[in-house]
Order: sequence, then structure tokens, then C-alpha cells
Amino acid sequence: MMARTKNVVGVRHLTKHLDDRGWLMEILRGDEPEFFNDEHPFGQLYCTTIRPGVVKAWHRHQKQTDRICCVSGRIKLVLYTEEEGAKEFFIGDEAPCTVMFPPGVWHGFQNVGDSEALVLNMPDVPHDHSDPDEERCPWDSLPYDWAVRNR
Repeated sequence: MMARTKNVVGVRHLTKHLDDRGWLMEILRGDEPEFFNDEHPFGQLYCTTIRPGVVKAWHRHQKQTDRICCVSGRIKLVLYTEEEGAKEFFIGDEAPCTVMFPPGVWHGFQNVGDSEALVLNMPDVPHDHSDPDEERCPWDSLPYDWAVRNR
């Protein structure tokens, strides 16, 4: 929900969605006309946390391109397709980067550090809560071993 205050263009009050793995918070959405319009399109920016050792996987999208960045801590981001198998990216405090990948790629991540990790995602379309572009399967259902080998 947008709120306007004196000398500030706009403020969006945020909500954290908690569960036993951590939390998720939508930061910005492209369907907010106060921040975005045809001249300045944007999908969404959200952050999520992940506790040490935890795996959040697997899911994929049919329309959405993701851009993932670990801004605090260290994660192993894994991208998987049947054609190419798994690709691992160790990103975070010691290796800051953003990884962009197209629709149709299974993805998940594991916190490989000693403290909670903070991950941002900047997809090109906002999440549709009533009709999500998301397919999920359990973390151990694809042919990938989550054991950490390259720390």
C-alpha cells in the first residue's frame, strides 16, 4: 500500500512473510503506478532470507526471467535443466554478482555460510498472487546433490 508524506515522493510499507526457513518481503512491484509507468517499466524487487545449511528449492517459471543477487552471507545458487544438467554459482559477500536466467530453468539455493543470508530477486514481471507463474517440486526430487564441495 502506498502512503504519501510531505517532501517524499512515495513510501510503500512492507510486510515480511515468515516461515521456518526464513522470510520473504516484496520490495517494489512494476504494477505500482506511483513508482513505475510505461516510460519506466519494472517487474518486481523482493528479498528473502535463508538460514545456514537450509536449501530452498526447486521452482521454475514459464514467463519470468529472474535476476538473483545475494547481498549478505553466502549462497550456492543452482540452475538445472534436463538438457544441460546443473550449474552452480557461489555468490554473496565474497563474490558479489547478479545471476540472470530465463524462464524454464529449475532453480534453488542453499546457504553455505555461517549466518543468515539475504537474497534479492529482480524478476521482469511482478508476482501474480492469484495466478502464480511458478511450478515447484521438492528439494531432493531432481538429480542434483546439494552437498557443498567447493567452499
